[in-house]
Amino acid sequence: MLKLLRNKKLMKIVMWSLVVIFAAWGIGSVSMIGKSYAGTIFGKKISLQEYNRNYSAVLNRARMIYGDQLPKLEKFLNLRAQAWDRIILIYVASKKRLRASNKEVIQRIAGFPFFQRNGVFDKNLYHYITVSVLRTSSRDFEESVRGDIVIDKLVTLVTKDIIPTDDEIKKAYIDANELADISFIILKSDSYTDDIVVGDAQIRSFYDTNRALFISPTIANAVYLEFPFDENKENARFAADEALAETKNGKTLSSVSQECSLELKETGDFSLSADVSETGLPYSLVLASFGVEQGEISDVIEDEDKFYILQIKTKTGPRQLSYEQAKEKAKNMLIIDKASLAAHDSTENIFQLLQSKNSTMESMAKDLGSAVLKATNLSRKSYVEDIGRSEDFLKEAFALNINGFSGPIKVQDGFAIVRLDSITPINDETYKNDKSAFAEKFTQEKKNNAFQEWFNSLKEKSNLKDNL
Repeated sequence: MLKLLRNKKLMKIVMWSLVVIFAAWGIGSVSMIGKSYAGTIFGKKISLQEYNRNYSAVLNRARMIYGDQLPKLEKFLNLRAQAWDRIILIYVASKKRLRASNKEVIQRIAGFPFFQRNGVFDKNLYHYITVSVLRTSSRDFEESVRGDIVIDKLVTLVTKDIIPTDDEIKKAYIDANELADISFIILKSDSYTDDIVVGDAQIRSFYDTNRALFISPTIANAVYLEFPFDENKENARFAADEALAETKNGKTLSSVSQECSLELKETGDFSLSADVSETGLPYSLVLASFGVEQGEISDVIEDEDKFYILQIKTKTGPRQLSYEQAKEKAKNMLIIDKASLAAHDSTENIFQLLQSKNSTMESMAKDLGSAVLKATNLSRKSYVEDIGRSEDFLKEAFALNINGFSGPIKVQDGFAIVRLDSITPINDETYKNDKSAFAEKFTQEKKNNAFQEWFNSLKEKSNLKDNL
């Protein structure tokens, strides 16, 4: 135990930055009934205790980062996956003999502002937050921080040689700060659909060539119990856990519903591909049902204001649709494909005319009964009205010479042709002033991207087997 930290006040020190390496975190119950160990990484068994320690660590990290906003974000996150990521990283760090001393742990914890009063570490506040807010022992919290530091050291080790050159930094600065004014026209694919005629032979050929597109979705029907909550979320969770435990002891969901005086509701047939608003069911319930087999009872499922337990009554898997069943869908898809091709060909013809200087963009737009659209002061990552966010669209635009035209560019509604009207280059003096701060930010981005790429490869090599 780090007695020095808990028995003596330390002066304020600069808090070390936490290295955030997980993109999407989440919170959920972990069902461990009947499992002897949590899983394996690199062929090594991970005990339930080790998994729980890491799950608790990432849960507390989420609480520290998101604070009272965490309950609103829980449903979008996945802490289970992050716990496994943490286990993998700490395992690899230990193989590389990376360690965190007690002094480093003390300094890290004392630097957290939420453990401080008037800029100084407060041991009473520390005890209160760890026990009452984070719901963990001081020792367990300290060991989770030790793991954080070890992971930070691993990140530093993996990325230490990533140092961008001056040319790379300047190019990145230009890409981020150079501005363009453009003009463009869009030929929308749906404007060609009325002119497309397809026969039975074409539809049949399209169906035969693209059979994988014509599969019926999985259809399920489930019964479920609801445990609503408002201010008493913990009580509702406890009730749901107790009900689930009864089913693990052999009771049916129907008998549990009677004992708990809860209505056993039924979803009726629904599919994951259907619009959730059409099913009238919470998305979390629909999504969870497709990870549960027929006759099986789910773990506790959390939604915005309820917990659920569901049991799948029936489930019919995907099957190939016959030609007659798929004919109308195949026809519509074929028409859309042909309309898109027609829009592309028309855009290509316009491009050729513009290149030959036999016409202007404005006159071409007038002939089409359309208009030339304009966008000003665009960066390479701007949102373009009528286009949306499209890196390909802007990449093509910035690559043009002034008054040059692009070929057909695929956009959401069809195809576009772009003219580059002007470029506002970076100011060299401004670049000199910004270079240091920009280089630091750009270097960190490169390190983050490199580490994430390295970790993705590592995770694949770990051959993770999750028993939970």
